[in-house]
Amino acid sequence: MASGNAKTQVNMPDYSIVSQPVTYINKSDLARFKDALKELDFQVFELNGEKVRDAESLFEQAARDWPHPPYLTPDSWPALADCLWTSLVESAHPKVVLLWTEAQNMLDGGLPVLITGIEVVSSNLKNAAKKSKADPAEVYYRLVISGSGPNFPPFQAG
Repeated sequence: MASGNAKTQVNMPDYSIVSQPVTYINKSDLARFKDALKELDFQVFELNGEKVRDAESLFEQAARDWPHPPYLTPDSWPALADCLWTSLVESAHPKVVLLWTEAQNMLDGGLPVLITGIEVVSSNLKNAAKKSKADPAEVYYRLVISGSGPNFPPFQAG
C-alpha cells in the first residue's frame, strides 16, 4: 500500500561553487569555473585585471568591462557602487557574477585597493540583491576574484 505522505524529491541546482559572497579561484581553473557558471545560467561580467594596479586603473577598467548605466561613470568608489547597484537592480537576471581576473597584480603595492574593491563590490551586490526585480529566492549576485599564485585556490566543483 502506498502512503499518502510520500515526498517528491526535487533536484535543485548546486550553487555551492558560489556559496560565498566572494569566491577566489586560481587562474588555471578559470575556464572550467566559467563553464560551470554557464551551466547554472549565470550572467558573467569579466573585469580584465591585467593592467589594474591602483584605484584609477580599476575605475577605468570597470567602465569598460562591468555593467553601468550610460549616465553614470565608475570613476570613484561611490560612483562604482552606484553604477553596480543601479545596473543590477534594473536587471531582471537573477544570477550574476562579477569576475575580476589577474587580481594577483594587486598584491604588489595595490593590496589596499584590492581590499577596498572587494568590500565595495560585495556589499553592493548584497544590497542590490535585496532590491532586485527578480524573485528574491532566486537571486545570486556574487564576486569572483581570480589570479595566479598561492593566494588563489584551485576550483573544486561541489
